[in-house]
Amino acid sequence: MEDDGYATAPESDDIHLGWAPSTDVPVPEDYEAVRDMLDQNPALVDLGIVMVMDATGASCERSTAQGIIDHLQDMLHGDDPGEMPGDEAFGIGYATEGGC
Repeated sequence: MEDDGYATAPESDDIHLGWAPSTDVPVPEDYEAVRDMLDQNPALVDLGIVMVMDATGASCERSTAQGIIDHLQDMLHGDDPGEMPGDEAFGIGYATEGGC
């Protein structure tokens, strides 16, 4: 086969072009399942943003989304990888085995 100068994507259902974990994730299969679900249901993310806007009285969707992103990043980069800030608010804990 001749090289036309264009790269071809691997033929695999496990490869999702356009996004990949920005860092190593403890369970790549969970990451992929969540990304797939959110990609297929963008209204779910929009609903979450609207709920936060309603609860806070915010009027700017972009600022609200950035606030949510920053909060989630703080959760991922906490001092103790087994303790995610904010888990008390939901009355749930997070498993620490395997980095999850």
